[in-house]
Amino acid sequence: MKKALFFMMAAIFTFLPSLLLAEDSLITADEEIEVGYIVVTATRNEQEVEDVTSSVTVITGREIERKQPVSAVDVLRGIEGIHVVQSGGLGKSAGVIIRGGEAGHTLVMIDGMQVNSPTLGMFNFGDLMSDNIERIEIIRGPQSTLYGSDALTGVINIITKKGSGPAKLVVSVEGGSYETYKESAALSGGRENASYSLSVSRVDSKGFSTASEKNGNREKDGYGNTTLSGRTVINVTKKLNFDLALRYTDADTDLDSFGGDDPNYKQELISRLGSIKLNHQALNWYSYYIKYSATDDTLKYRDPDTAWNNSEIKTRVEEIDWQNDFYTGDINVLTLGYEYEKEEGQNNVAGFDNAIYNNALYLQEQLFIFNDRLTITAGARKDDHSMFDDQVTYRAGISFKVPLIETRLMANWGEGFKAPTLNDLFYQDPYGSRGNPDLKPEESTGYDIGFEQWLGEKTVRISTSYFFNDFENLIDWVEYAPWAYEPRNISSAETKGWEFGFDVKPHKSLLLSASCTILDTEDKATGNKLARRPENKGSFSINWTPGIADFNLSVEKVGKRWDDSDNTEKLKSYTKVDLATSFDVSKNLTIFGRGENLLNEDYEESSGYGTAGLSYYGGIKAKF
Repeated sequence: MKKALFFMMAAIFTFLPSLLLAEDSLITADEEIEVGYIVVTATRNEQEVEDVTSSVTVITGREIERKQPVSAVDVLRGIEGIHVVQSGGLGKSAGVIIRGGEAGHTLVMIDGMQVNSPTLGMFNFGDLMSDNIERIEIIRGPQSTLYGSDALTGVINIITKKGSGPAKLVVSVEGGSYETYKESAALSGGRENASYSLSVSRVDSKGFSTASEKNGNREKDGYGNTTLSGRTVINVTKKLNFDLALRYTDADTDLDSFGGDDPNYKQELISRLGSIKLNHQALNWYSYYIKYSATDDTLKYRDPDTAWNNSEIKTRVEEIDWQNDFYTGDINVLTLGYEYEKEEGQNNVAGFDNAIYNNALYLQEQLFIFNDRLTITAGARKDDHSMFDDQVTYRAGISFKVPLIETRLMANWGEGFKAPTLNDLFYQDPYGSRGNPDLKPEESTGYDIGFEQWLGEKTVRISTSYFFNDFENLIDWVEYAPWAYEPRNISSAETKGWEFGFDVKPHKSLLLSASCTILDTEDKATGNKLARRPENKGSFSINWTPGIADFNLSVEKVGKRWDDSDNTEKLKSYTKVDLATSFDVSKNLTIFGRGENLLNEDYEESSGYGTAGLSYYGGIKAKF
């Protein structure tokens, strides 16, 4: 490891003199610390992030590019309030926890399409690659008033790129540790009447053992992923357009079972997402959109050595969303909408082929007063679900910019719910485990208060938030007979804590960022801590862009946490250090490389599952 670090540092300082002497920089950190981001997820319509009452994080496409992640889940590590748990290496199941909730309490969307699994209830980030992402918007706190089920603790919206200007082609190849290779190409462009963006990527990796090698497992579990992503916007007039988005993923994953090597156990995924959206500014004071989207997933498990690791699961989600916005000058936006959702699932082993339906009406009022210094948001939603009584949720928030001192105060309160999954309702396996059609939805109530302070002509930003969540009717699968389980609404929990953020730009080419989350969780029935939630978690990053180069150093520190609900097995803390670099050989050619887990930390995110050690990757990117 010492030799590897020596050669990396030697390479940096070999290029350093020419970089410092370069007069012009093709990339700078200037865009990173600014107030003017426009977000759409927090209120369902475009709004400057400084006017949003919710706790919001925006990860730009440029930030993603600088970190050079293969998988999108690696972009989310280190964000305040978020913890990632992945069961193995590249392509293995990965869930994202916000503010101590469950992974299924985070609603995930891709271009506004809800992609949480109808059977598992969560979104598996393991197969989502990082290509063609324009930005990621993260909204923390209960958001069911706008988005319905699954948004108990927050929403993550992954927004893909739109093209602009002359046609551009970007081709990239890279390779590195664990015999990992990636090839990608992206074509984009646009004129006044239309724009387009299309990308394709292929990832292959021999990987390492999914079952932890410390337990004697040595069989490598490989991964392959082909992803196509496209988006086009057709402007019929200046006030009327169609927005089409498509995504296709074909992924194969080698798995292990019961904590040990299983050389023939494989998972195959075919995923198709598509949406078409009509946007119309009908009048100066009225606009609307109508969107239809559909998601089809086919998941196959194959293992010729066992009788149980073989199944096929098919799911389909269809949505219709009709949103209407009414404007009263610059001081008021009233949003009214209707949403329809149908979830279907088939499982040849669990013995179900069922569908559930939901109709919802939602309302939101936004007021901007005192020259936009005061923002007040309030909303309500009614969901009519085919399997349980009507669910009504409310939310309110306030943001106030204190004059003269660049301080913003924020407070939010809201309710959330999560409908039982198809597995929860209809599961029926040959061994006696069964679903429960009488389940109630999980519910949450949460609030947060915080502030944001800008200093030094907005070159320094400090943010702090305190949050609290109360969960009721949580669904647990309990053993009702020997080796037979069913889900019941028997659990309740509480999470609370602090989120801290800090950004400083001492020079136009240098950006320093840090974040910290302090979390306290409790299972109300037992008094135990919730599993896999670190009490302390922090991150630090340095982005330096001298001349024609870019250096991005990131450090993530994750504290100790219990691996099980009985609090008998504790996972040790760890520190992960990554360094990504790139050099612009010309305006059209870039070479890049990165080192991950530079300290060769031996750690686990979930007990019994392996993680990557010290690893290196490098490649080249050409623009035409």
